[in-house]
Amino acid sequence: MQKTILLLVLEIISVQSFTQRITVKGRVFDSTENKGLAYATVSLVKAQDSTLVTFARADSSGKFTLNSIEKGSYLLSTSYVGYAPVWKPLPVSTTQTVYDAGDVFMTNKSKLQDVNVLAKRPPVEINNDTIEFNTENFKTQPNAVVEDMLKKMPGITVDNDGTVKVNGQTVKRVLVNGKEFFTGDVKMATKNLNADAVDKVQVFDKKKRPGCFYRS
Repeated sequence: MQKTILLLVLEIISVQSFTQRITVKGRVFDSTENKGLAYATVSLVKAQDSTLVTFARADSSGKFTLNSIEKGSYLLSTSYVGYAPVWKPLPVSTTQTVYDAGDVFMTNKSKLQDVNVLAKRPPVEINNDTIEFNTENFKTQPNAVVEDMLKKMPGITVDNDGTVKVNGQTVKRVLVNGKEFFTGDVKMATKNLNADAVDKVQVFDKKKRPGCFYRS
């Protein structure tokens, strides 16, 4: 019996050791001035269904790193205030531990003149202390409520009792189209609003009290 148990443990360890995780690196540039865009938002979604995998902010020079990525086909999204969003196919299939996504060039909207840019919305946009999630990147079952959708968003957790937390801090208020929904009762919104009716979810820190803003 002891030999059998030991053999099973070794097989599990052997399988896990081949689960390779890859680091994706790159840099976001201004296409006109050829300089890095500081703190641009970078997101990674699955190419098949646009489900968000992870997101991060570039550093002060525009460099970004996305850690623990599995091999697969992805789309890399970059967004920056005042710039047209960019989507870039990213087939992560290398046998190396680091995948170089290269340079992503973004164009200031003021340089586009009268050209209409039809681009898919970025899944995540960060502006100062506000994080905005576009709900089309978080698939839910029919008739799902907002609580079900929030559970899929990075950095947001929903406890068993319905308490919503953002990076460990409890959400105290919920705004729907700019108006507070059931003052002081976050669960009334998350458990009763239909997820399909929500277009965007904004998470912001107002006086160190995290809140959520839903837009239909």
